Amino acid sequence: MKRKLVLGLLVGLLCNVLATDAQEVELDCRFRFDEAIIYLKGNEFFARDSLRAVDYLKPCVEAGDSNSQLLMGRLYLNGNNPDNYKKGFRLVKEAAKQGNEKAACDMGILYKYGKGCKLNFDKSRRWFRKALKLGSDKAAYSLGYLYYKGLGTIAQDYSEAVKWFQKSEYPMAVHWLAQCYYFGYGVPKDKSLALQMLQDNKAKNSKILLNYLQTDEAQHQDVQANMKMADTLHTTLQPATYDEENSFQKIPFEVRKLNGKWTGYLVQFDWSGTQIVQTIPFGLQLEHKAEEATVLYRWIADGVKSKGVAMYESDALYFEDLRLSLPRVFIDNENQRHLDYQIVSGTFELKKRNGVLYASAALESFVPDWREPGAPMSLLLVKDKKDAEGKVVLSEEALLALAAQKQNFIQLYPNPFKEQLLIAYTLEKQDDVQVQITSLDGLFSKQIARIPSQKAGDHFHHFDGTALQKGTYVVRISTGGAQYTKLIVKN
Repeated sequence: MKRKLVLGLLVGLLCNVLATDAQEVELDCRFRFDEAIIYLKGNEFFARDSLRAVDYLKPCVEAGDSNSQLLMGRLYLNGNNPDNYKKGFRLVKEAAKQGNEKAACDMGILYKYGKGCKLNFDKSRRWFRKALKLGSDKAAYSLGYLYYKGLGTIAQDYSEAVKWFQKSEYPMAVHWLAQCYYFGYGVPKDKSLALQMLQDNKAKNSKILLNYLQTDEAQHQDVQANMKMADTLHTTLQPATYDEENSFQKIPFEVRKLNGKWTGYLVQFDWSGTQIVQTIPFGLQLEHKAEEATVLYRWIADGVKSKGVAMYESDALYFEDLRLSLPRVFIDNENQRHLDYQIVSGTFELKKRNGVLYASAALESFVPDWREPGAPMSLLLVKDKKDAEGKVVLSEEALLALAAQKQNFIQLYPNPFKEQLLIAYTLEKQDDVQVQITSLDGLFSKQIARIPSQKAGDHFHHFDGTALQKGTYVVRISTGGAQYTKLIVKN
């Protein structure tokens, strides 16, 4: 009996010691994490020292402390060495698997940008949902943002965006939700509620936007005029009202038909591509160089002139380093009253009405500051047709009819790209599919996928272009006896 009692006391003592040791390890990791933060930030007593911070974190990373894994992973991912990105990704994933909500949200962001992993918007969405279940307000905001803009393979959907924004108290979620109410995106328009949300929100962006919206309407009269045009175009001027004699007739595209001077508008749409939010007078002069397979362009938008060389493939022009700075319609950042765009390409359609030649071009743009595509934009042009006062002759009904653009069979994200490229397309019926990428000179060619009898529906493939030289490449998809091509720029 005494032996059993002694043995029980020893076991109890050992458990207490182990529990104490575990608590000490936990406390030690908390201390080490805090010390690492101090050395990463620096203060009046300690200079910044990232190496010292790493030394504090290492033992706890090896012990499986999720906060230490997350911080070390972020250090790897935010460095300048691409070789460390995968290490960072693995550490963040380990932390996320342990239920760390910040790490789970980071996983969604990493898949969104393809950093340390393959670009994958479905996985990005799944990780954001996991993070939300763990209590991350930022994850709900991030989900709403994906749907608001329709990034990657996520279909643009204001109603879905609103649903996720409403689940979050994250300041930027409130900021975007207020904009949805102000413009009526996915919810009934309620400007009073929108302004109150901006007033109550903590985000600095909201205060700037609120101040802008409450200024004298005369200060942004052009904005109101553009919004009025949008309402007019999409409520009272429908293509069905045109009689057959005056309707637009599509004509076969030939690049040589672009030769000459064009005038019209550069039109910016909302993210759904259905509402015009800004129109800017625009001039374009094109000269086809058949022997060089290029097009020389000169254009002027918002008073800024540009010129350069464009390559062409099928019905699209691909511009060489064409940059454009456009005024933002509404201001929520004092340092971004204009937004810089890289105009990557324009896919053209030619139409005639009453003997006059019109052209429309769906522009593909990229916003370097956001590392994202820009909202939908189009060029709506008439071939050098002005009235007696020298003004462009292009009515609102013509704008609406020209703005109807077909979507390219091949969707590339992002364009331009640095490492990870997402290639998406939709099959109307089951068919054999081959996807490849080649250099313009034909010296490089790689088959990305060859799929017999691929089912109808939406499909996408990843391509790791890290090893490719900078330049322009052709993505080609062959299916059903047809070939579709699109150019992509590697930065």
